[in-house]
Amino acid sequence: MPKIMPGQRPAKARVSEAEKKWLACAIDCEGCLSLSYQRKAILNKKTGKRKTPAGAIRAYVGVDNTRRAFIMEVRRVMQGLTDEPIRGYIKNSRYGWRPCYVAQCTSKPAIYDVVMAVYPYLIVKRPQAKVMFRFLAIAPGMARPYQIRKGSGSGRGFRSVSKPNGMWTEKHHALATEMRRLNHRYAKGEWARVQRTTERLAPRVKKRSALTSDRERRQK
Repeated sequence: MPKIMPGQRPAKARVSEAEKKWLACAIDCEGCLSLSYQRKAILNKKTGKRKTPAGAIRAYVGVDNTRRAFIMEVRRVMQGLTDEPIRGYIKNSRYGWRPCYVAQCTSKPAIYDVVMAVYPYLIVKRPQAKVMFRFLAIAPGMARPYQIRKGSGSGRGFRSVSKPNGMWTEKHHALATEMRRLNHRYAKGEWARVQRTTERLAPRVKKRSALTSDRERRQK
């Protein structure tokens, strides 16, 4: 993949349906869709001003694997779906573990483009994709893919939300909680406890034989 210089926007490429299916499989098996809270404020390196405030909800779509060639192909296909930069980096290398390569997109328009392209082929991550779409529909600072007149908006066929970045409502927090529930990894024995609790809370339904006997008793 050619290196993207500062200030340069990558151009979309033609991505076949087979490549979209392959990327959907990679996201289902090795990927992640998440909504997480920003712990520390992110500063702009050039101006030093706050770019992302602490406590902001960050959307994330990424795939990680220990095979570099696999992640480079994931990044190539992702980049062909959006004109936003797709970031790639290495993690775990400084801890003495086997290096893990990551291809990710955190830009909301990029996430919209990627998830919209692979959504028809997602199986495992389809519930997370639905929550992501609901979040992007109300996310502050998200550019909506509406049809607008030439010369208005950003000039990319998008129109920005009037809400300033960092204004989070109960709907945003509820979606972040729902995404966390879908991505929760249950510890040993935890899943069984949750299922028992769910069964106790659910209303008990009488068996068919019991319902038949009650009906006959009322008729008499």
